[in-house]
Amino acid sequence: MRREILFRGKRMSDGAWVVGSLFCPDRGDAPTEICVGTNIVRISYDVNPDTVGQYTTVDDKNKVKIFEGDIVKTREFGKDECGLNHPRFDTFIVVWCNEGWCMENSLRRFRLSISGESLERIGNKWDNPELLEVVAP
Repeated sequence: MRREILFRGKRMSDGAWVVGSLFCPDRGDAPTEICVGTNIVRISYDVNPDTVGQYTTVDDKNKVKIFEGDIVKTREFGKDECGLNHPRFDTFIVVWCNEGWCMENSLRRFRLSISGESLERIGNKWDNPELLEVVAP
């Protein structure tokens, strides 16, 4: 099985998201680019290098690809004071850490699960900075 290696970045021209292959030039004055297409037909877009994030190979419960910098909500089941199971929702940001892809917030860090069935992508740190208030200390 082939692993899908994708990157995402915001276009410099209009701020729209582009997903494709990453090209980082050796020259400091050349733009960072995301290339979309095939070896035969390809379009390159200049992107803001600060917004570039790699695809984690994990899709959320709605089959939405999860990229580095995305903010996800996860549902866990815990016991309340009466001993009854109830869902508990936590919000995390997706980051690369020493162990691989992780989800972290101010309280804890987890490895990102291969199965994203309990995850929902709710935004990212560039378009939805207000969601970071839930994640950060």
